[in-house]
Amino acid sequence: MGVAFVFLIYVALVSLFALPAAGLGAIAGRYVSRRHPNLKRRFMIAGGLVPIGAGAYVIACIVVMALFGLSTGRDFGFGDDFDLPLQNGYHWSAIDEPVSACVYPGTSEDTSYSCRLPNTSPTRFMDVLSLQQHGDWLAGSYDSRESHFLYPEQQRSDRWFLFNTKTHEHYDAPNDQALAKLTSEHGFALKLESSSDFYNNRRYRLPDAGMLLLLMAPIVVTGFWLYRKARRLMREATGPDAVIQSN
Repeated sequence: MGVAFVFLIYVALVSLFALPAAGLGAIAGRYVSRRHPNLKRRFMIAGGLVPIGAGAYVIACIVVMALFGLSTGRDFGFGDDFDLPLQNGYHWSAIDEPVSACVYPGTSEDTSYSCRLPNTSPTRFMDVLSLQQHGDWLAGSYDSRESHFLYPEQQRSDRWFLFNTKTHEHYDAPNDQALAKLTSEHGFALKLESSSDFYNNRRYRLPDAGMLLLLMAPIVVTGFWLYRKARRLMREATGPDAVIQSN
């Protein structure tokens, strides 16, 4: 599914919860103001608008987090495209699910071209099933049998490689044991991750958590302000100068 379609699903799901919540909020506003008839209308309107405003803000947060990810060369965070920037202008991309990926020189915009070429380039790797990044070095494995790329359950590693994204130094290995020997000779231990784990461990980072907390701040501030405002109105409604309107 494309990003736009998935985004519309998010909007539909948020609306599915926000609209009934608006009705419940209006009922809650009526209940809270039951002893203050002059506040009933204001509390019911506020109770109905809060869930709708919260839903709109959730959608806005999704958009902001998507743009935040894109600003660092990663994907939207939803949809069927998975993208990560690597060292020295290289990129990691997957489509539909991050089980197997394409590693190539370029940006996420080059995915449709780079990941559909025959798997013959010494600087580009198709159907990568496991990967490790260590500085400028990439170690990994892929399935060279092009007839199986549409069936993840049939994929298995039959090629192993060690590649330097800066110098384009390239080594092939017949198995992971030989690859481990190569990585050891170049100063690091082999610790391959599946493509899914490689993506999940790098897509969302500490700055994303910081941005999410920053986006939550207006919710906390607004909730506290509404609480204080409601308390003040109720105190004023029961004060000596209050004018109680009877039905």
